[in-house]
Amino acid sequence: MKTFTKLVLSITAALVFVASSFAGGYPQEKGIAPMQPAPACDWSGLYIGGNVGITEFYTRITDDNEFETFRTTSTADTGAFIGGAQIGYNYQLGQLVVGVELDASGSTAEIKKDPCVDNDCSPSGEGFHNTSRVDFLMTLRGRAGFSLDDNKFLLYATAGGAYAHGKWDSFYFDDPASNGNSTAADWRGDDWRWGWVGGFGAEYKFDCHWSVRGEALLTWLFEDTKPVTGPTGSDTFENERNNYKFTFSDDLYTFRVGVNYSFGSFFGH
Repeated sequence: MKTFTKLVLSITAALVFVASSFAGGYPQEKGIAPMQPAPACDWSGLYIGGNVGITEFYTRITDDNEFETFRTTSTADTGAFIGGAQIGYNYQLGQLVVGVELDASGSTAEIKKDPCVDNDCSPSGEGFHNTSRVDFLMTLRGRAGFSLDDNKFLLYATAGGAYAHGKWDSFYFDDPASNGNSTAADWRGDDWRWGWVGGFGAEYKFDCHWSVRGEALLTWLFEDTKPVTGPTGSDTFENERNNYKFTFSDDLYTFRVGVNYSFGSFFGH
């Protein structure tokens, strides 16, 4: 019985020693440094992620050379979905965070509008079939902001260049029933356009790797001016093709949310 009692007391003492060591209550031996806490997270490092959002697409088609006997601009807007992926790099110095980000997105932004001349939309009338679409958008932007709440929260502004693909088309028709002479002309651009983008956002870090964010961006695309591009084989103003030009202008107002995974969110790494 004495042997069993001594064994129980020895095990109990050992457990108390181990527990007190982990709890930090047992005094450290001389010459042994205390354990250091895990390094805090910051915003520095490479990250990748995805995003999804909505965009308000504004388009303008301007008659530059009084094709309709007076200069006019047709405007329209619509909401659309947008989503894609991003990759970037941040560097933090104190509370200041600077970085660069590249993203690519697909969009459902498309507007089809058929304005009629003199409000005559009958089958024998005269008018246009207008189409504006942006189906792909890529931006390269700088970012600058401030880290708050022990590096958990980031407020930032962003600006840079944009590169978009889409289709811009204005097709004029005049039915032969109205004047006995069928007339058609088309101004079409199915190509890439440069532009500018700017906005602001906020990002919250759950841990040293995962974060979520929301941002608002304005994208302004450079104007695209086109001469008559067709059709051929009819009265399409073949001899005055370059005398009639239309200009296409577009803006996108976007709000999107995203998630990022960071590969290097530790001080000293």
